[in-house]
Amino acid sequence: MSRFDELLTKMRKTTRVWNLYALAIIKRYKYWDKLLSLMFNYSSRCYYRKGPLEMEKLKNPCIDLKYFSDNFGRFSTSKTLIGKVTFDPYDLEVSQHLLDLAYERIKKPRTCELTSLEILSKVVAYRDLKENTTIKVATVNDQNEIVFTEYVVDTIFDLWKTHVAFGLIPKDFPKTNPILLFRGTDFSFLSESGRASIISDLDPDGPGRRLYFNSRSSIRQWLSQMENAGKRARVLGHSLGGVLALYTLLFEHELLAKEPHASSFAFNPPGISEELLDEWSLVQENTKPHFVTFVTRGDIISKFGNLFGDVYEAFTNKPLSPVLAHEQLVFSQPISYIVKIDSDKENYTRSRKYYSKIQKQTTSMAFRFGLKYLFPNPNR
Repeated sequence: MSRFDELLTKMRKTTRVWNLYALAIIKRYKYWDKLLSLMFNYSSRCYYRKGPLEMEKLKNPCIDLKYFSDNFGRFSTSKTLIGKVTFDPYDLEVSQHLLDLAYERIKKPRTCELTSLEILSKVVAYRDLKENTTIKVATVNDQNEIVFTEYVVDTIFDLWKTHVAFGLIPKDFPKTNPILLFRGTDFSFLSESGRASIISDLDPDGPGRRLYFNSRSSIRQWLSQMENAGKRARVLGHSLGGVLALYTLLFEHELLAKEPHASSFAFNPPGISEELLDEWSLVQENTKPHFVTFVTRGDIISKFGNLFGDVYEAFTNKPLSPVLAHEQLVFSQPISYIVKIDSDKENYTRSRKYYSKIQKQTTSMAFRFGLKYLFPNPNR
């Protein structure tokens, strides 16, 4: 039995859910997932593809990654490690083993990097990372070669009420680009950071917008330090973390990496407002960083707001329910596909206008009836 198998076996044995409260939480998620599937048909949760159709097929030979994705997600009766904040040191060790497996077993550079960065955004970002913690991540260099880079947690940003982001500096800096890693929504009403992230999702100006502006000065300061030290950073994030990455792209684009091999990524983010989309259109093309957004077919969250830039729809052979589509490690599946989205046409589809209207009405109502007193009030 490998060290990774030992970790998973131990985790399943020591964390299997027997208490009624935890089982009720799982049942609640399944109920909402089923309800959303019934309310919003699958075709309306697909995205407008760019023609002529160019579909890319990715093969992942590491079955251990599929096992993890299938058994440690939102509906797990042992432990949820995808998209959920945890504090057990074993959880970080398991997360690092996932990155080790991606590097060791995936030989195609593009598949290896996408798999690794998705794990970093959807799994590692939700761990209890401390300053000086080291994380090894597979990336691709300017020669299209896979390199296993060791990063150190240099800075922990308290964005608002302990909802965090992480500044990661490679040990071979400034040879390799640093990473600004945003954490996504923590669906926990029992923690301060969880409540802060859920409230931020309900921002009527756009998910996470006030959260971003509340911490913009510290983010800009760190990005400037990286640039002055010799290498611009790339940004990563999933869900709420993904839209925070989008805001960073919009407002700090001059401080982000522009090399094609050092793209920034957002996984399953909600979109941005029309106002910000207009601002992005005014940015000169030669100053825009390389940035790619991945949405998953079947995901409702990425149907809110407006998409922009290079956007790709990722999917597998199996149609996914809304919750699974939002959180599954798509690139850890044996076969996955990506196809480019026509974001201009997607932003005007009936389904997107419908979902965005529902989201806007819901957040405006919540804001009007008292939620406004809970938001941060940054000086813009």
